[in-house]
Amino acid sequence: MIGDIKVDSGLATAYEPDVVNRMRFRLRFASQQVRVHEVTGVMVLSSALDRATLCPYADLCRVVADVVVRPSQVFHIVRVTVVILSVNRHAPRYPAPSVEFDVPANAPPGTVWALPAADDPDGGAEGVQTYRIASPPTSPFGLDVVLLPDGSRDIHLRLLKSLNRSVWLPASTASLLITLPKMAQFELRYRWFRRLFCL
Repeated sequence: MIGDIKVDSGLATAYEPDVVNRMRFRLRFASQQVRVHEVTGVMVLSSALDRATLCPYADLCRVVADVVVRPSQVFHIVRVTVVILSVNRHAPRYPAPSVEFDVPANAPPGTVWALPAADDPDGGAEGVQTYRIASPPTSPFGLDVVLLPDGSRDIHLRLLKSLNRSVWLPASTASLLITLPKMAQFELRYRWFRRLFCL
C-alpha cells in the first residue's frame, strides 16, 4: 500500500461523512506502476518497482500519479509522488574484462586515452562513486573521471609524467588494475612501441 488518498490528502476530515462516502477515485492517466481503488481511495503498487529499470543512473527516482476525486461538488486532483529507494542489487560491470592499447614511449605528459566505464544501473548513492588505479604510487598514469548529466561517468587515462621505461618498468608490456569500491575490476594492458620515421 502506498497510501489512502482520502485520509492522507485531508479529504476525509474536510467534508461530511455522507459526502466522503460518495467520493470516487481514479487515476488521471493510466499507470503501469500504481493503481487506486475507486471506492476506498487506497493507492497500491501494480507490481514490484525496479529502480534500476525505471531510473537507471538517476540520483532520485520517483513515480508521479494524479488522482481525480469526484463527484463534481468535491472535485480535486491529488498529486501523489512515490520516491523509490533502492538497495544495492547490481554489481558494476565492464563491457570487457580488459582492453589493450599501444602507448608511445615518447608520449608527452597530458596525453589521454578513453577508457570504458563500468555499467551500474543502481545509480545514485548505490552506484559507482569513484574509480582508482590500483597500482604503485610511482605509476605515471592517473584517471580523469567526469560525471555526466545522466549520472554515468566518462573516464580517461592520463599520462602524468614522461615515460622512462628503464626506471620504472623493465618489461615491454605492463598492466594497470582499475578498481571500484564495489569490487568490480578492470585490467588495462598497454604496450610500449617506438615510433619509426622514414625520411
